[in-house]
Amino acid sequence: MDRMRWGIGVLCLVACGPGGGSSHDDDATTGAADSTSTNDPTIATSTSGPPATTSGTTDVDSSGGSTEGSGSSTGAPTECVSPWEGASIIACADGTGTRAIAVDGDTIYFAHDGSLWTLDTLVDAEPTMLVDGGLGGTRELILTDDVVYWVVESGTVGSYDPATDLATTFDGFGQASGIAVIGTDVFVTDYAPAGSLQRLSLADRSVTPVYTDLEFASDLLAESGDLVFVTNNDNGNLATPIVRGTVAGDPLATVQSGLGSIERMRLRGTDLYLARYRVGASTIERLPADGSTPPQVLGSTDRQPFSLGVGDDRVYFVDAFVGAGNEGGLRSVAIDGGDPIDHILADGFFYDVGVTDSGVVVFGGDLGIGRLD
Repeated sequence: MDRMRWGIGVLCLVACGPGGGSSHDDDATTGAADSTSTNDPTIATSTSGPPATTSGTTDVDSSGGSTEGSGSSTGAPTECVSPWEGASIIACADGTGTRAIAVDGDTIYFAHDGSLWTLDTLVDAEPTMLVDGGLGGTRELILTDDVVYWVVESGTVGSYDPATDLATTFDGFGQASGIAVIGTDVFVTDYAPAGSLQRLSLADRSVTPVYTDLEFASDLLAESGDLVFVTNNDNGNLATPIVRGTVAGDPLATVQSGLGSIERMRLRGTDLYLARYRVGASTIERLPADGSTPPQVLGSTDRQPFSLGVGDDRVYFVDAFVGAGNEGGLRSVAIDGGDPIDHILADGFFYDVGVTDSGVVVFGGDLGIGRLD
């Protein structure tokens, strides 16, 4: 695998929010399931249903080594240099940026450099690689029933079960975007060549369409057994409605048809939280998942918001001035609206934010993972 060097450090200690901890600089040496191409890990394959789907599994021993052979990452210690006032770097990296995150208590799972990693945000330890390769271009990473699922834009769906160290991939989607899990079924929004919402059965690995002719479909959530997702007829460039469907493919109902492109959607309880992009007038909004009342604007930004993290008291979002020096940052508003706070303002893109049990972590492009001080 490509060499990736991780260091642990706390360099910027400006009071700003929850978090804490000390640091040391080390390099990681890890074993991992080997999936250096989008078709790996693969032992057995099966083909079924439209679209054609190839699936495979790799058993991984308790140390993280694959039954097909383990990967490793070694190198000299690297020093974390944090450009972020208000945050402590808890992992810095040489490599491409972290793109997606799933949170389990104070443990995070994240896609970085095309692989799946995990890190305990409260312990001075190096990130551990769980799956080596196959996650390049990850669009979404979720945790459902203690299993990590991801979807890759090139058309691969994957899963990793920490309890069994089993990694599985399913290929054959067109241009996958969103992912949700209900029971033993994985649902995927697929917007190429023709937009659709597909059901992948984990029981028999079959793929069947739930909705077709959507032209564009992206963020996908499961709420009360239903499917809530974003769709459009102009590839996300016009007003982006939110629709609600069922696993049986019943007629779609519009939750909201508003203005501006929805960049990210999160579910907490029975409420949806939205990052909605309008040039110079983007908003962070909340509305019931059933669309029973209009959305409430919680805050605004003149930048383009990319992702959301919802805590008990605040909604955190990362945004950037696209094409204007790429100045990015981490901001938040109160969960009931107002009280805006700029936590981090710095050059570079910030791709994702996660709210753990004890704090907030942010993923800043090629710079690494930071925790609010």
